[in-house]
Amino acid sequence: MKRRSTRLIHPDTPRPKDHGAVKTPIYASSTYLFESAEAGAATFAMQQGRPHYHEPAPYNYARLGHPNLETVEAQLLAIEGGEQGVHDALAFESGMAAITTSLLSLLKPGSVLVTTTPLYGGTRQFIRDFLEPWGIRTYGLQPSSTAEQVLKDLDGAVPALLYVETPANPTNQIWAWDHLNALKNAWSSTGQRVLLLADNTYLGPCWQKPLEQGADLSLYSATKSMSGHSDLVCGACVGDATLIRGIRSWRNKLGNTASPFTSWLLSRSLETVELRMEATQRNAQILVPRLREHPGIQRLEYPGSGAMVSIWLQGPEDHTKAWKFLNALSIIQLAVSLGSNESLACHPASTTHSGVDPSERRQHGIDESLVRLSIGIEDPEDLWEDLLKALEAAMEDEVR
Repeated sequence: MKRRSTRLIHPDTPRPKDHGAVKTPIYASSTYLFESAEAGAATFAMQQGRPHYHEPAPYNYARLGHPNLETVEAQLLAIEGGEQGVHDALAFESGMAAITTSLLSLLKPGSVLVTTTPLYGGTRQFIRDFLEPWGIRTYGLQPSSTAEQVLKDLDGAVPALLYVETPANPTNQIWAWDHLNALKNAWSSTGQRVLLLADNTYLGPCWQKPLEQGADLSLYSATKSMSGHSDLVCGACVGDATLIRGIRSWRNKLGNTASPFTSWLLSRSLETVELRMEATQRNAQILVPRLREHPGIQRLEYPGSGAMVSIWLQGPEDHTKAWKFLNALSIIQLAVSLGSNESLACHPASTTHSGVDPSERRQHGIDESLVRLSIGIEDPEDLWEDLLKALEAAMEDEVR
């Protein structure tokens, strides 16, 4: 079997090529020809799960599939370490499309959804503003939560799904996989299969493989480290092939399949994802020890791998210090998103998590002093000088 780096360049599903092109062209076609009426009927019968007695066509309508989608989904399976036949992969037009479509496929009114805390702001808002009014009962785990305590709090209702972020966005809080699997197994012992879904966007596919840790599905905003160039919005879901089949059906109906151009750009980026993520991690591991020792920082969380660093600045409880720090940066750019070639910084309380209830933010450590850093591939000494300058600006009043 080809190794991962090779599979990213040469996927198990051969790349469609025309006229000797080394790379898969962009197939900018909305619809595809049938060789015969029989082939057209068989294609739709296959997609709808009905018997068919003729060879179906490989593609029929781009919302349902196209050559660029087939290529990138084979690469997504490779980067996640999935096994063909056991696992499958889906590409979406955004990370939130991957998350929402998966949850809609696996939950129904009356289901119980248990999540780690905190969650990415967009995910939390979807749960609050759509799933809960739709009749989904939700429960937020605490680090000390036990399977028995959760069932007691839920009046005996068994969760359908455990949704996790580890590390958590934006605090880098770690949830132990042993603990998460113990919860899943304890609830599943009641006779109901409990699914474990992991949003692995924050750490990324090179430093953590949720499927190897017991997750049924691994979800991504592929906009982040998978893409890595800040020029693309896309999402991914990789995991159990049976579950993926149902999610694909929902994707087809909701219409959020990754387009040919989105798929082509992501395919291009996945070829270099390991090289880029290794470079960003090297920089982060140079900068983190220096930041830990700086007097302007009261707390720093870093999971030990990856490129995401959470820092809490010394000072008053309002945003004054954090905004001074951010406004003084020049190389590190003030923007949301993460996992890009360029270093980025943001203030979660007023941006990515501003739609989360303030009391909930404070409970989970998303206070006004928190700054989220995504370390890029620039020279680490230039990044350090930029950080020092910004920290000095934030501490200016105290120096005087």
